[in-house]
Amino acid sequence: MRWGAAFLLSTAPALAQEPDLIIEVGGDLYLHGGVVEVFAVPSDDDDGSQQTLTLTDRYARVELRYDPQGTYLYRFKAAQDVPRNPSLDGFATAEMTIGSRRWDGPNGPLDVDYRAVRVPPMAEHSGVSEAARATAAWGTVERYDDPPPANVWGARALTDVFEPRGEKRHVRVICEEAGRVRVCKPDPEDALLMEVLWWRAIAEGRLERMRHDALKACYDSGGLFGRPDFCVPVRGRGWPEYAPE
Repeated sequence: MRWGAAFLLSTAPALAQEPDLIIEVGGDLYLHGGVVEVFAVPSDDDDGSQQTLTLTDRYARVELRYDPQGTYLYRFKAAQDVPRNPSLDGFATAEMTIGSRRWDGPNGPLDVDYRAVRVPPMAEHSGVSEAARATAAWGTVERYDDPPPANVWGARALTDVFEPRGEKRHVRVICEEAGRVRVCKPDPEDALLMEVLWWRAIAEGRLERMRHDALKACYDSGGLFGRPDFCVPVRGRGWPEYAPE
């Protein structure tokens, strides 16, 4: 099986090969950012026609069918009606994960090409100042009712929401088919659940990174006397801390 994929700026020059799928980004996905997971599914039912798909939800799962003897190509671009910064419009997407994933098809499970693509929030690529763009990339929020950030760590947390482990609750998705594409989006009735689980995943990820940094600092604390043999958690702090045993 051969494959190919492209994630391009909306201002990129025309490609020699036309994309099979154009994904237009608008609404909350453009304003606040999010994640689009793309599954490239080989299928004899592919008619080879080009399609344009508009996404506005902050999470979407896109299944693109393509000729198993050929290649596929898709492109992200900003929708025409989104707000823009006249002096700076650097819209682009970023790959987070590249590989293969198990896809449950009508004839049973199949390993297919997979991409998890982060769509940065508008403030990250078109903010009014370098400081505004930097704080957006950090995932800074200012109001209690701000939506979850879609910086690098926030986007990874969102993918965790849709791949629950253990006894975590699932966010339901609603799927629709059109031509060679199948799109799954969060059920609107689960919007609050999705936001709660997303914030929780962000907090868990942040705590895990703090624990990792604290443990590393402990083992690096030996200096000229060598690394400690074992580090243990220190109780009574408001943040993770370890000390040599």
